[in-house]
Amino acid sequence: MSPALAAALRWLRAADRFSVEIRSRLEGQGFSGDEVDSVMAILSQKRLVNDERTAENWLERAQRRGKGWDAMRTELIQKGLPEDQVENWLEKFATPEPENVRAALQREFPLARPTDRAKAFRRMVQRGVDPEVAEAQVEAYFGDREEQDG
Repeated sequence: MSPALAAALRWLRAADRFSVEIRSRLEGQGFSGDEVDSVMAILSQKRLVNDERTAENWLERAQRRGKGWDAMRTELIQKGLPEDQVENWLEKFATPEPENVRAALQREFPLARPTDRAKAFRRMVQRGVDPEVAEAQVEAYFGDREEQDG
């Protein structure tokens, strides 16, 4: 087994990776373009690298952590993924942002105390949720709870 393939397999053992991440890391470790191309072909042929599967899993984990679409988009683009591909994956795999925000609010603010309204908004925006979406969902969530209590 070539040292480049061994390095890639060690890295993949920890978690799925995007092909651009593997390629970049191998190049950063000094492997030649031909070695990197060969490794990427082997990994693809053996289905050890699948960017679409990786995107689906990555987006699912990011949403469970409460990240908004803006934050997920930025992070994936920073990894070196093409912007148009990132947009396609968000549309295909990510829960629509309003639904994701509503679920996060229910999880993190189950009592929906009026005093938590501003905190909830700040937390959603800090996680990369579009401010307009965050505001609408926070108002709806806390307003619904006030109506139930009132």
